Amino acid sequence: MKKLIVLVVVLIVVSLTYDIKHQDKIIIPKDAIRLRILANSDEEHDQKIKLVVKNEVQKELFSLIKDVKEINEARKKINNNLDYLKMVVNSKLEEENFYGGCNITYGKHYFPKKEFMGVSYNEGYYESVLVKIGKGEGKNWWCVLFPPLCLIEINENTNDVEYKFMVKELLKIFF
Repeated sequence: MKKLIVLVVVLIVVSLTYDIKHQDKIIIPKDAIRLRILANSDEEHDQKIKLVVKNEVQKELFSLIKDVKEINEARKKINNNLDYLKMVVNSKLEEENFYGGCNITYGKHYFPKKEFMGVSYNEGYYESVLVKIGKGEGKNWWCVLFPPLCLIEINENTNDVEYKFMVKELLKIFF
């Protein structure tokens, strides 16, 4: 009887684990505003500058729309602050000794296909803020700005994490 209970518990755990893994997918709503940042080139220095700009742009835009609930309000706030955003980015570029300038536009822009956490996001033209650094010929970074579902890669330190397996713990209880 104990073996039957353990078998049932194991099957339940496996099915729950399967469901949980497939619920982690990030679905981008149809009415979303994306943020795309294009580096000047694929040179290492330009890629580093792109990340510095990304951090600054993200901080500015998220603080601008953090309390916004409606997409039309987000659109208005973004449109009304493009010049300010360009000034902030150009200032950051000068701090990084890059004098190629930037171009920031809001509208429908092309996005390449992206794979993230096992999910494929289709290429296409999407409503977005596009930040082109210099020539804008380098690798891009993008995320969903509104609603705030930014696709930030996770860089957590897992050295202090204790891993336990539920099935193993259940088996200890029964045996």
